[in-house]
Amino acid sequence: MSKSKILGKMALIVFTMGIILVGNAVAGEYVTERVTASWYGTSKVIAFGNDYIYAAFEGFGVWAGDTGKEMLHGAATHNVAEWQFEKGSYSETGGVVWTLLNGDKICLKYISTAKPGEAPKGTITAVGGTGKCAAIEGSGEYTVHPSTPSVEGAVFQGLVKMKFHYKLP
Repeated sequence: MSKSKILGKMALIVFTMGIILVGNAVAGEYVTERVTASWYGTSKVIAFGNDYIYAAFEGFGVWAGDTGKEMLHGAATHNVAEWQFEKGSYSETGGVVWTLLNGDKICLKYISTAKPGEAPKGTITAVGGTGKCAAIEGSGEYTVHPSTPSVEGAVFQGLVKMKFHYKLP
């Protein structure tokens, strides 16, 4: 097989993998993905009396898309945050890095809140990234569905269901 045919086939493979790894994204157009993360995390919790609890949190997980073709499908998630319970109400602010299957990263900030007896809900905003995601524009809404931790040492475990809207340059 000639050198040009080999290079042509390699270019086709790289192009096809690029489409697969970036999911539904088309440069310059907004895409909406529905994804779910399974996550767990640990915290350092300090109670200041009965009405105020503060914690530093680190969490880990992986995203799964509804179709398996989403850019975020299979992406690892790693976040650090602080959360507080004050008179029963919950709030959390933090930052997160998503690492896509192709190695590109998306950096985000988020905030969530909940009143007693409610599931925490929040918003997330992209603040940067690497590779094809270097100039990503995006935001989303999510709901946290906590469960009883099954991992020794995990303080939190559960699912995060999110709708993420983004545009690649």
